[in-house]
Amino acid sequence: MKNLLRFSLLVAILFTAASVYAYDENFALKVKSTNQKSIVFYVQEKQDVSFSIYGADNEVLYVQQIHAEQAAAKTYNLEAFPDGNYKLRLETDQAVTEYQIEILDGKTIVQKPTITQKFKPVLIKENATIKLNIENSDKAPVEIVIVNENNNQLYSDVLKDSANVSKVFNVSRADAKELTFIVRRNNQEFVKTLALR
Repeated sequence: MKNLLRFSLLVAILFTAASVYAYDENFALKVKSTNQKSIVFYVQEKQDVSFSIYGADNEVLYVQQIHAEQAAAKTYNLEAFPDGNYKLRLETDQAVTEYQIEILDGKTIVQKPTITQKFKPVLIKENATIKLNIENSDKAPVEIVIVNENNNQLYSDVLKDSANVSKVFNVSRADAKELTFIVRRNNQEFVKTLALR
C-alpha cells in the first residue's frame, strides 16, 4: 500500500505542467491557489537546486535535481497527497531551505521557511602557500584535517572560540602531489582536494 501511495504521488507530480515567470528572489515557494492542492516553485537565476518532499517520519516521497538555466517556475500538483503534514526541502550550494506544508480539506498551507546557511570555507592556492579562511560567527569549534593522496594525515587541529579562522599553510616542502582539506563544524563537513603539481 505504501509503495502504491508513493507511486501515485510521484505520477501526480511528474505530470504537472511547467511554465516560466520572472521573480524578485533567488527562489521562492508559493501556494498556486487557495482552493487547489498545488504549489509553485520559482527560481530567479541560473542555479542548481535539489527539490525534495518528505512525508511522515522523514520518508522521502519525491526528489528532483533542478538545473535552471534562467528564471523559471514549475507547478507541483499535490492532489494525490492525503491530508497531513509534509516537509519540502530546497538545497543549493549556499543554503538549505525547509518549508512545512500542511494539506487539509483540499487546501495547501505553506509555512515560512527555515533557512540554514551551508558551511563553506574558502581555500586559495598561491605559489607555495594555501590559505584557508572560515567565517565562524557563532564561534563553534572547527576541526581541520589535511591528508595526502595516500590518505596519510599531515595536519590536524581543533580551533575553538574563533569568529574568523584564517590559516596559511606553506606547502613548498610537502612530499605530495595533492592535499585534501577536511573541515568540520556543527555537524557539517567540507572536503576539497588541491593539486600541488
